[in-house]
Amino acid sequence: MGQLTKTNNDRKVAFVLGNGLSRLQFDISQLSKHGTVIGCNRIYDHLIPDYIVSVDKPMIDIILMDDVQMKTKVFIDGRVYRQHYKHCKSLYPIDADVNGIIGSGDLACMLACVLEHTHVYMIGFDYISKNDKINNVYTGRKPYKPIGSTHTLPISIQNWYNKFEIVINRYPDVQFIRVNANNFIPPVTATNFTNCDGEHFNKLFPGIYV
Repeated sequence: MGQLTKTNNDRKVAFVLGNGLSRLQFDISQLSKHGTVIGCNRIYDHLIPDYIVSVDKPMIDIILMDDVQMKTKVFIDGRVYRQHYKHCKSLYPIDADVNGIIGSGDLACMLACVLEHTHVYMIGFDYISKNDKINNVYTGRKPYKPIGSTHTLPISIQNWYNKFEIVINRYPDVQFIRVNANNFIPPVTATNFTNCDGEHFNKLFPGIYV
């Protein structure tokens, strides 16, 4: 596990890595010097973090096929675990207890809270696309859609906000900081959620936003 950064406030820092294209503006290999690193889905193509989180069975099957669970701890949605993987000792379940489908990014943020981090920095949580195409680092790789596929419909995007706010509100003592590298401010109203730009992030963690 990455070393936990502590300040005079005894902060415990986690970096949660989404897979939006803005993540490519960060040198994520340097994050473990400053805190715990939690990634989602195919993050292991670029980095083996302290933890990987996934919710979809097709992606989990690929993770197992690539033996990623032998290199780091892999947490999956508890419902998926009990339905398909309850005899797999190398996977760990985490229950969101949220009605409906919750995304890997939301569950990864929740894992950071369960692990008692006080400050959760969210990188690569873009939410929108700059065009009508899917905004994901791993587009074109299984099990993601082919390159050139259309971006998620607005109703699905609103669902992301709704589920994410449930997670944030559940942990009011945790500060969630989205590192904004695509000039978009999501309509999240929770008081413990803020945005910071890459330059401000670099003042805290030098040399990572490139």
